[in-house]
Amino acid sequence: MTGHSIPFNNESSSKRREILNKGRAAAAYVAFIACILLLASPASAAETGKERGTRAQAKVMVAQAIVLYDLKGAAAAFERFNQEPAPDYRYWDLFIFVMDAADGKMVAHALAPSFVGLDIREIIDPAGVNVGQVLIDAANPGGAWADYQAIDPASGEIVAKSTWAVLHDGYIFGCGIHPQ
Repeated sequence: MTGHSIPFNNESSSKRREILNKGRAAAAYVAFIACILLLASPASAAETGKERGTRAQAKVMVAQAIVLYDLKGAAAAFERFNQEPAPDYRYWDLFIFVMDAADGKMVAHALAPSFVGLDIREIIDPAGVNVGQVLIDAANPGGAWADYQAIDPASGEIVAKSTWAVLHDGYIFGCGIHPQ
């Protein structure tokens, strides 16, 4: 029996290994940062009797969402964020959303997938703040906090909200908290 060899492209194999190594490094980095942030964060919601996410938890959730996006691609990540329920991307009052930085349209929303397609620049909070523009202006690759008012999913009331916004690959990944 004659053996057949499959052509092996060393360049594509090397590129594949490089991508896998970057993915593993990114996942390890997120896990490491998550542990540090969660251990260093103030008392958890369970300890205080309030089901509220912290700034550190919001940052970790955004980092995890970006890792999923980088590893699986936009379509798979956005589908995951939008699925019901999305336990990895919706926790207590925290949830991931992603908007297109160029046109302001929501592409993923773990709390309300029906918001997909909405131009968030059309949302004005009760104080007259253009929510989408605040997020677009604040977001950068290192992340920044954007402040506005929004409906608190826990109480249904309009309250102050701070959102951690990271610009990544043309999208703004966000997760907000309701400061007490």
